[in-house]
Amino acid sequence: MAGGPIGASAIWKNSLKVALIWGIFMLISSLTIILVRILRKNKPPELKLSLRSKLEIYLAYTHIGELIEFIQVAFSIFSVLLFIYGTYITSTEPPLFYLILEVILVFFFILHWSLDFFVSKDK
Repeated sequence: MAGGPIGASAIWKNSLKVALIWGIFMLISSLTIILVRILRKNKPPELKLSLRSKLEIYLAYTHIGELIEFIQVAFSIFSVLLFIYGTYITSTEPPLFYLILEVILVFFFILHWSLDFFVSKDK
C-alpha cells in the first residue's frame, strides 16, 4: 500500500460510484413498488396481518426473540471487553482478528437495532 494519501480525485470517483449504485438501486426499488401497486389496484381488500405483525408473532412463539436479546447482551459485554483490549494496543496497526471482530460486531448491532426498531415499532 502506498504511503501517501489517496487524493481528492480518487475520493470523488468513489463517491460518484456509490451515488450511481445508490441511484440505480433507488430506481429499481421505486419501479418495483409502483408496478406492485398498479397490479394490486383492482384486487379486493382482504383482512390480513402485516408482515411486521407476522414476524413479531413468529419470534414470540418460537422464542427466537429472546435468543436474539440474549445474543445481543452477550455481544454487548464482549464488545466492551474488546474495546478495553483495543485501548491497550501499543502498535500503530491493530491485529487482524481485532479488526474482523469489530466489523462483525458493527454488522450485528446494526442488524439487531433495525430488527428491534421494525419489530417493536407498534409497542
